[in-house]
Amino acid sequence: MELPMLDFLREKNCYTGSQGDFRYKLQPDGDQVQVWAYRVYCFEYCQEHGGILGQAAFPLTQEGLAQLRSWLEEQERAGV
Repeated sequence: MELPMLDFLREKNCYTGSQGDFRYKLQPDGDQVQVWAYRVYCFEYCQEHGGILGQAAFPLTQEGLAQLRSWLEEQERAGV
């Protein structure tokens, strides 16, 4: 699973990625990064209709990114 470098997120850049039908979005928010996991490309619709597989926040640190990666992998396995 591809994730951006920490510097990219520290500059307040949003990041979206995918693996098959699994999609994710990362949005820096202060000293944290918000992350959403969802199926196919339905982010706006899924938010409005409860289709998000999961949502979480992690510290904007190397350790936080490692936790984020593990969380996304769990969401991907659970959403299949």
